[in-house]
Amino acid sequence: MGQCLSTAPWALARLFEAAFRYDHREALAALDVPALVVHGAADASARIERTGRRTAALVPGAELREYPDAGHGLFITHRHRLNADLLEFLER
Repeated sequence: MGQCLSTAPWALARLFEAAFRYDHREALAALDVPALVVHGAADASARIERTGRRTAALVPGAELREYPDAGHGLFITHRHRLNADLLEFLER
């Protein structure tokens, strides 16, 4: 929470501009590197149907890992599984 509250307003405005005003579909479809999309299925702020699954479908050959009981902060709540998944992906 402290990290979020200490974010510079300028940086926050640029983040929201990039996330919500630009269409990234063409760039995602053009990726030609291995990609792992990790998403919590219980994320109420970024619904998996509209974000994680769509992103994975757009990136050629992307692998989607869904964490059924994970929310938006899965890098904290599911850190051990996430780290294991990242290491497995990078070792291929």
